[in-house]
This record gives sequence, C-alpha cells and structure tokens, in this order.
Amino acid sequence: MIITARRQALEALEYALPFDGANGEIRGAITDLRTAIEAAKMQEPFGYFRAEPCGWTDCAETDEGSKPLYEHPPAAQRQPLTDEQIIDCWEKSTGKKLPSTGPSIRQLIAHTRGIEAAHGIREKNT
Repeated sequence: MIITARRQALEALEYALPFDGANGEIRGAITDLRTAIEAAKMQEPFGYFRAEPCGWTDCAETDEGSKPLYEHPPAAQRQPLTDEQIIDCWEKSTGKKLPSTGPSIRQLIAHTRGIEAAHGIREKNT
C-alpha cells in the first residue's frame, strides 16, 4: 500500500519534471522517493500465498493460512543476551560452573558484549 502510493507520487513528479525550471526541487524529490520505495520493498510483502495440495496459490492477506512473501525478508530483530543467558551458555558449552561473582563473570560478559556489538546487536536505546 505504501509502495503503491509512493510509486504514484513518483509518476506524478516524473510527469512534472519538464516544468521544474532551474531549481531542481522535483529532481531531488524523485531521488528521495526512489530511495524510499526501495527501502519500503525491504519491509513490505509484495504478496500473500497459501499452501495447496499441489503447491502455492495467491491469496489475500486476510485469507486463512496466508503467508507473506517478501522480495527481501525483514531482518531479524536480534536482542543482546541477558547476563544469565551468557553464563548458562558458557556453562553448557564447557561443562564448568562459574563462580557467581568475580572477574571471571565480568570478563565473560564484557567479551560477549563486544562480540554482540561487532555483529550489530545492541540494546534498543543505545
């Protein structure tokens, strides 16, 4: 829906382009709209499908069993691990128990936070 509206606006601006004069405002708006359309493609499904006995068929978003189909699937929203999850992962992978306090836990958590940050995983408000 958003993409359709933006495409219509883009068509109107492209039609008006010959009348833009020397200031180039329409040309800039066209560039901005093209960028916005590409970004929206990454977030909006371009259709809905449902499983049938012999494959998939088109359907509406509201139909039972409908699944969205994306040109580019939305990126997973990855959240940092809690301190407890970090400790639990370490203990399960090594078979060793960490003391409940001390430098070992602080170092493990700091190391994990560094890895998360390197992969773009951060708290929502940072």
